[in-house]
Amino acid sequence: MKFELNTREKKSSLLAAWFWLAAAVLIVIKLLLARGMTFNGIGYMAADDQLFIHQATSILQGDWLGNYNYLTLFKGPFYPLFIACIALTGIPLLTAQQLLYAAACLAVCLALVPLIRHKVFLVLLLAILLFNPMSVTNTVATRVLREGIYPALTLLSLAGAIGLVLRLEKPLKHRLIWMLLTGFALSAFWLTREERIWILPVLTVLAGVAAYRVWIEKSTNWRTALVSLAIPGLMLGAAILTISSLNLKHYGVFCDHRI
Repeated sequence: MKFELNTREKKSSLLAAWFWLAAAVLIVIKLLLARGMTFNGIGYMAADDQLFIHQATSILQGDWLGNYNYLTLFKGPFYPLFIACIALTGIPLLTAQQLLYAAACLAVCLALVPLIRHKVFLVLLLAILLFNPMSVTNTVATRVLREGIYPALTLLSLAGAIGLVLRLEKPLKHRLIWMLLTGFALSAFWLTREERIWILPVLTVLAGVAAYRVWIEKSTNWRTALVSLAIPGLMLGAAILTISSLNLKHYGVFCDHRI
């Protein structure tokens, strides 16, 4: 019996190592292919490239989103925040966006581990997501536009929520990373584009799956599930409150963006 357990553990470890090796190889190949992309920022686009660059510069100078005008609160502030943070690291913006997308694809695969047991299928899914032509499309992936990170933020938000719902019965240390991922990713997603409300039906379906797991499958108690699902929501609320407070302080308007 002990020999069988050891054999299973070794096999599981080998499969896990194979998955991580395959994932690393795929990501490296994608990054090497993406090196051929040419930066195509358009400086005169006052409501797009120019706006995000100016706002990121103002953030780095400690002046929040800069002097107030009709475009200051026109769009969500997360993308200029992202640009400012990447500038501090010295990583090229296009490379940083590709890394974020690769991390999002990997997160989706890891979230689905409880449903997809065979590592081959997980690697196949990773390859399909990773080499999506959209991720290297001109204008979407080569300009200073929110679309450069929006697909990644969408995948990260869904990966976090799916990973959490599928692990409600796990100990806190296994749920915590998915709770934090959902909270951070959903906050970034919400503060990036204005049509953000579209993700709510998807999250509602996942909440329904969580309810099914609690009351029908009896996988965990409702208090644990409620706390696990509430924390990402509280993180989102805190992010919106923080941005709204900064806008109130600098511009006298309590909102995260204003069209």
